[in-house]
Amino acid sequence: MISEKYQEKNISRDFGWQRHASVNDKRIHERIIVRLKAVLKFEETSYVGLIENISEHGFYMISLPIKQQIDFRTGSIHEMKLRSMPGKSVLLHCKVQWAYKTPPYGLTNSIGMEILNPYPAYREFLRTLR
Repeated sequence: MISEKYQEKNISRDFGWQRHASVNDKRIHERIIVRLKAVLKFEETSYVGLIENISEHGFYMISLPIKQQIDFRTGSIHEMKLRSMPGKSVLLHCKVQWAYKTPPYGLTNSIGMEILNPYPAYREFLRTLR
């Protein structure tokens, strides 16, 4: 008989489900799948995007279609504003870990960001998502 732990491990691997970071995954913190609207400030201009997954120290975001091409440079620091509840928002300082233009036309960007020094208000907001 196969143990439950072994079965869970194989099911997770076979179907791409992941409860915790694996040895091959650079992620340290558990990701929460979301669809959150966020505003990213980049060189005096604000861009709207959707956060697809989020954790205590990072997130993956897709910018909404834009006409002007943007190069989000790895290592650059930006401000991000997330609406945490009606009438309230959380301000974050983030560093670009990776970014690329999303096919087919490069009008959107996929961006992986690290959250620098997450504030208690952000951690509280994150608890409401779980």
